[in-house]
Amino acid sequence: MGIEVPNVITPNHTTSPEIQQQEKNIPKPQIVHKTPAPPPLEEEMSTEDMKIALDALARAASVFNKRLSFSVNESIGRIVVKIIDNETDKVIKEIPEPAMQRLLARLKEAVGLIVDETI
Repeated sequence: MGIEVPNVITPNHTTSPEIQQQEKNIPKPQIVHKTPAPPPLEEEMSTEDMKIALDALARAASVFNKRLSFSVNESIGRIVVKIIDNETDKVIKEIPEPAMQRLLARLKEAVGLIVDETI
């Protein structure tokens, strides 16, 4: 018992003239080579630009019923971001992690013992 299907490639791998004509009309895919984006310029943001960016982040977090808190850890000289649940006022995530902040502070102290100047 067999099923006969018309317009299928035959064992000698030839196709019907109708299919060959259809294949000729199909455009060939073009290969697009993407160049990597240039590295971002390391410019300081203006205070106004920073406020706009922080406001956009706060609005995005509020969609998920979360609040963002930004502060500066003076001992490591970095910005710390806390993600806080609005319902419980509990810190869900802190970036960088508190353990990493302590490690950075200790490394900074250790480097300060060895080298008195920064270049």
